[in-house]
Amino acid sequence: MSLFSTEAIILSTIRLGEADKLVTFFTLTRGRVAGVASGARRFKNKFGASLEPFTQCHLVAFEKPGGKLARVNQADIVHSFQKLREAWDTIELGTRMVRLITKITPDEQPHPALYHLLRDSLAFMETGLDRQLSFILFIANLIKECGYQPQWNHCLRCSSAVVGGSHGMVTFSERAGGILCSRCSGGVSLGISADALSFLQAVSKTDFRSAHHLVPSILVKRELETILKDYMAYILGKKEGHFNTSNKLLI
Repeated sequence: MSLFSTEAIILSTIRLGEADKLVTFFTLTRGRVAGVASGARRFKNKFGASLEPFTQCHLVAFEKPGGKLARVNQADIVHSFQKLREAWDTIELGTRMVRLITKITPDEQPHPALYHLLRDSLAFMETGLDRQLSFILFIANLIKECGYQPQWNHCLRCSSAVVGGSHGMVTFSERAGGILCSRCSGGVSLGISADALSFLQAVSKTDFRSAHHLVPSILVKRELETILKDYMAYILGKKEGHFNTSNKLLI
């Protein structure tokens, strides 16, 4: 049994037995890890509030051989994200984000970029003025970091450049992973407006933090959320070997 320590974000907790908790962490150096925090449900315990959902902590745990659950030894709060747990809308959005991370990441495979994306997204959810925009940018960047970045700039069939704001009817193909111009779409797939496409083209060329300077309209944000959530549901179904529409309920 070996000891390891790393930064981590709490994805979920489940009651285990009479006094313990089963905690799932998304860690900086080890990816998604599950471990047992013994005595964490007792009135007086050494973990305090460090195992609350969304909390960023410094985790110390013992890794057990044979793929068994780790034993959580210590979890010191780095940032509690307490404000996220004080309102239903932020709880809901934060829960959607951690569920997506849970579903799309394999066990114990580190992905520092995704860790930083989740951390930064929770921070924007806690203090940002436009939480819907932060959620949209989280999904867009999650898709990109996991290797499913759609082609937003050229038609997948004829390779012609499509400039957001100056094109006819363009559609987005979830199966193909990109856009089809008005000549190639044939009336299939999901239509996408010029403003939404312009936004997605801009987001693909900038980082998560800088993209918050973009200001899409309320209608465009609704369209973007629908497009990206449906595409993520398709990705999750593809990873599992089938398309399960119930995935949409999770995001």
